[in-house]
Amino acid sequence: MIFDRNSLRGGNLYMDFIERWLGISPDSGDGSTEALYLLAVVAILALVFHKRIMQFARGFFARK
Repeated sequence: MIFDRNSLRGGNLYMDFIERWLGISPDSGDGSTEALYLLAVVAILALVFHKRIMQFARGFFARK
């Protein structure tokens, strides 16, 4: 088994892509910056596809 700095600290190995890509750690390796970026992407997608989401929700909840 190979250990890196995150596995030794109990950090999340999947939430350190900024550290791996850029070689810097803006959030000290806790993953909060990556989580914020993921939340921003989801919010932007929700805004872009708002009409489709609402159409789907109306059709889905109209069924009985």
